[in-house]
Amino acid sequence: MVVNLQNGLYKKESKWINQFMINPLKILILNLMPNKKETEKQFIDLFNKVNENIEISFLYLKSHKCKNINQYLLQQNYFCFEQIKNKEFNGMIITGAPVEKLDFDKVDYWKELIEVRNWAKDSEIKTINECWSAQAALFQDYQVRKENLDNKIFEISKGLVFDKNNELMSNIDEISMPQSRNSSSIFINDGENKSSLKVLMKDQRDSPLIVQSKIFNQIYIMGHPEYDTKRLDIEYKRDMLINNKTIMPTNYYDNNGKILNTWSKNSIKLFSNWVSLIER
Repeated sequence: MVVNLQNGLYKKESKWINQFMINPLKILILNLMPNKKETEKQFIDLFNKVNENIEISFLYLKSHKCKNINQYLLQQNYFCFEQIKNKEFNGMIITGAPVEKLDFDKVDYWKELIEVRNWAKDSEIKTINECWSAQAALFQDYQVRKENLDNKIFEISKGLVFDKNNELMSNIDEISMPQSRNSSSIFINDGENKSSLKVLMKDQRDSPLIVQSKIFNQIYIMGHPEYDTKRLDIEYKRDMLINNKTIMPTNYYDNNGKILNTWSKNSIKLFSNWVSLIER
């Protein structure tokens, strides 16, 4: 369908022109990724393929000083929380962030992130939390702890759907999920994680990949379904410059080194299912 942009770096640099829409779904994206413009484009391309007209607004956290972008440029092209807290949104996405090795309360924007999430829950805004933000959300909502990993999970994970009757999983049997993270949430048992927390999909390690909490209107996704074809390749080459012993992403290249995009088709289905569950 059609995507309109309320703001964003991509809108500014591409001279984006919005189209006329009647009653689009309004999605707020809290973009915590360092490569903000590229992340914007990934979500724009993804939502362009779902079966709804979407209006996207991008949000940043004032308490964080970005290292990869001019702060003034960010302020001019993103909303802060004070600017949107009295507006209505149908859904929200909180991206991952490269802060997995820090304790949650050591992250400089932790308090502001909690404020935004509490506002969204109070406003009953359906929310997708991805990668690190999924770990942060599970910790806030259910006290699910995380652990730092000895080796980075750098791969395309593969998962099978547990509950095929769940509306979020409609017409999806399996999902491939780009992974690029240094920590993982620790799921011990159902009693600890509360009965309202439902695992919809696990990866090949038998670790939760997609988790749902209906009482909080939350989806927790342990990965980056929005990643474009080349993103992991870019991150691999970046990491190689820092450490030439970086392990090549698995389930990503074929035997000739060509990238295999095995995730985008079902990522579109997943997000299409999500937006179909959102009430205007």
